[in-house]
Amino acid sequence: MTSRTVDLTQGEVERLAWLAKVEGRSEDEIARAAIRSYAPAKGELGANEPPRAGAARVFSLDACFEGDGTSVVDVSDEELLRGFGQILPRDEEAK
Repeated sequence: MTSRTVDLTQGEVERLAWLAKVEGRSEDEIARAAIRSYAPAKGELGANEPPRAGAARVFSLDACFEGDGTSVVDVSDEELLRGFGQILPRDEEAK
């Protein structure tokens, strides 16, 4: 690997540190994953065309720093299904 120096704003430094802590990965790993999602390597999904300046991109990690850090995968099936299929009182009135 090659070492690089990157200038980040204080907010970006804090986001990077938070992501590393939450995901249990190093800041270097987080930065490499972000670069791969921004511009996939040849042969990877989405790498058929070179990146274009100003082109819209889809990022699976975009905005992952927002919220409390939990994910729907951290919620039990029972919690996700609570109330599913039940008729609400206002639905009964409409009948």
